[in-house]
Amino acid sequence: DPLWSRGLGDVYKRQELHKGEPIDEPVIVRADFYLPKPKKPRWVTPATALDTDKLQRALGDGMEKGGLLKNDARIITWVATKHYSKDRTGCQVTVVKHGVTAVLIDFQPR
Repeated sequence: DPLWSRGLGDVYKRQELHKGEPIDEPVIVRADFYLPKPKKPRWVTPATALDTDKLQRALGDGMEKGGLLKNDARIITWVATKHYSKDRTGCQVTVVKHGVTAVLIDFQPR
């Protein structure tokens, strides 16, 4: 989703969440995506649009465009989960390189 990709890139730039050069080494990304709960959800968990793989792609693109990663191909492992939420949308992201937490991001699109 382009909104997620653009929005995440803007968050990185605006909040200066990562100072210095973009990370140019293998990283592990943990992402929890929070989506609005429909009035009558079919399932208890969000097994509907937005697709998890598309959210991951948007997040990877946003991290690259925003200057956190030199290239989103540096992501060697993804752990991504979608959740329904009544009070928020967005994602919380942890990026780990060589066992050290590099960045924790809490993104909520406007």
